[in-house]
Amino acid sequence: MTYPDGYSERIPNRLSGNGFVPAVSSGGELTHEQSFKDNDAGSAGGRVIGTSYSALTGQLLLETTTTTINGQLVGYRETDHDFSNERFWRKLIYDYVDDSSGQYAYEEQSKV
Repeated sequence: MTYPDGYSERIPNRLSGNGFVPAVSSGGELTHEQSFKDNDAGSAGGRVIGTSYSALTGQLLLETTTTTINGQLVGYRETDHDFSNERFWRKLIYDYVDDSSGQYAYEEQSKV
């Protein structure tokens, strides 16, 4: 299915169950396809954003997001969702720019 904004969902890939609430709810999108330049969403040259979730502990959730264009990795992000403090939810975000050099951008957020 392709929507007017260019989003395409050929084979719905969504999360089922509520094991990762509030970071992501049941039905949360795991694969997102977008058009890129002259390549339509869903084509081999389009942009594909994939997300996976892994429970590291009962209080720590790892969210991994990869972005590919034409099958080539162009973005990699890791987000640690930390629920160890009852008063707030802490997110540590690492955007990797190049696997070989180990360089990354870092952001930290807290939500009450």
